Amino acid sequence: MPEKLKNFYTYLSTENILCTTCGLNGQQLISSLINLVAKQSDSIDIANAVEEVEKREALFSTVIAPGLAVPHARISSIDKPLVAMACCPHGIDFYGQKVNIVVLLLTPLSEPNLHLQLMAALAKDFSEENAIKQVSKSANAEEVIEYFRSKEVVMVDYLTAKEVMRANVTTLLDSDSLLNAINTFSSTHAEEFPVIDKNGNLKGIVSLTDLLRHCLPEHMLWMEDLSGIYKMQPFAEMLKNACTTSIAKVMNQDFITVSEDVPAVQLAKLFLTDNIRCLIVINKEGKLSGIVKLKEFCAKFFWE
Repeated sequence: MPEKLKNFYTYLSTENILCTTCGLNGQQLISSLINLVAKQSDSIDIANAVEEVEKREALFSTVIAPGLAVPHARISSIDKPLVAMACCPHGIDFYGQKVNIVVLLLTPLSEPNLHLQLMAALAKDFSEENAIKQVSKSANAEEVIEYFRSKEVVMVDYLTAKEVMRANVTTLLDSDSLLNAINTFSSTHAEEFPVIDKNGNLKGIVSLTDLLRHCLPEHMLWMEDLSGIYKMQPFAEMLKNACTTSIAKVMNQDFITVSEDVPAVQLAKLFLTDNIRCLIVINKEGKLSGIVKLKEFCAKFFWE
């Protein structure tokens, strides 16, 4: 008999849902939710679980959407996911941000795939506009479960590029000036950006390496004696013409794309075999859907 397809709410019992929560801050609510799930596991160390969740929160905010926080941790002592949820119709202060729903997610350390499957399913469950506000106003736990049941969002069998990519991507237009690219690089921590045309079609990638290559073309790289340009004349020349040089003249048109449904393990292979740090994800129409950066990919599986 085939295994029954699972939904997020499969792991969420009515006993672990708090409704009309108020008067608590994020830290207090996390402690309350961990104490709830601890009743289902003899092996969990409550103090350690609180410490692990707060440690993750200190590294990066777990507010994954406006009004929705998903504090989480991977615990070595548990053998199944432990999930609890609090609905806060009037909102609470969650480490400096106002949220209406807090979902605690504790997963076994040895099951990174299941952890990300649950996160992906949860994001889909709350993807509709006003869903977070609607669920936060639930009068009781049964109403919360009914909401999830009505959506029937089935957890994926395996992770794909769509589940691990970053969808909100800063892009540049191929008609933008080189100066615009420089300013964008300076105001972000990114090392490369996808380049699209006015219709949203993917045209290339521009990276910090491309900027350097534009200053020092290939013939200069073969020169052993660079004393003639010690004063960085090529860089000065590039900056002088940055306003009139378009990104299209600098960008790299030789890049790797993957479709949204490519298995995540295939991305790992590409990172290794092609020695790249960023993959471009495209949708069925061939347009930009998101990006997967090497560091962010590793973070999802190893420490987030």
